[in-house]
Amino acid sequence: MRRRLPISETRSKIGRCALPVLLLVLTLGVWPDGLAAEEYISPLEPADTSSPRATLKAFRDNFESAYRSFYELRDRNSTDRPAQARVLRTLDVSQLPPAQARRMANEATLLLNEVFDKVRLPPYEEIPDEAAMREMAPGEPRRWLVPGTEIAIERIEEGPRKGEYLISATTIARAHAFYDQARNLSYQPGAMENFYLDIISDGGSWFPIGLVPSLPDWAKAIVAGQAAWKWLAMALTIVVWVMVVYFLRRLSHSRDESPHYWLRFFLMLAV
Repeated sequence: MRRRLPISETRSKIGRCALPVLLLVLTLGVWPDGLAAEEYISPLEPADTSSPRATLKAFRDNFESAYRSFYELRDRNSTDRPAQARVLRTLDVSQLPPAQARRMANEATLLLNEVFDKVRLPPYEEIPDEAAMREMAPGEPRRWLVPGTEIAIERIEEGPRKGEYLISATTIARAHAFYDQARNLSYQPGAMENFYLDIISDGGSWFPIGLVPSLPDWAKAIVAGQAAWKWLAMALTIVVWVMVVYFLRRLSHSRDESPHYWLRFFLMLAV
């Protein structure tokens, strides 16, 4: 009759057998599902802006990391905030008004990515790297233009970011114009189509993002930088607020002249 091993001894043998397998998996970087572990990127890692090549790659790669999951899942919590911050670090925001710099820079990244998703960008090997920029003749502007456009990545010559190659302040100021010029171009394969319009049409946390695609086209049309439905919603909110204030004021001053302190309290809240 075959002798059964004690449970403790059986577990010990299983553990000794599993340990080499686990070490092999960790050494090869292959997990049981057959997928390699994703490369870890520290949230504190800065964007590489050492050359036009590095800057454009940092913009494109980090934009993809920041927004791809949000684009596909429509889940606001899926946005990669550190990657989003690295995208912004590829821009020269020195000419933006400080109070609006963050908002305007975010909008510029969305607009420029729409353009990049439509124009034919050269392979990264054909974009000047740090060594190529050093070899340029003295006095020659340290800048690179995206082929077929006026979108420029140029070297910062003064200030705290001196020596970095950033998407120029002029490019940021003209981001809307570049977006309009590329509006009728077809998207490249794998692009986040109409992502800028999706963001502009988003109503924030109080409005279910899943309802935005179901709105009619006229409601999603951009008017003065915002979706038309937002202006309509604001107008309706103002109308409702005015009506509430009016009726509370009428009720708080009734004909019997008796004080209605609770109505006056609500009137103060409404105002």
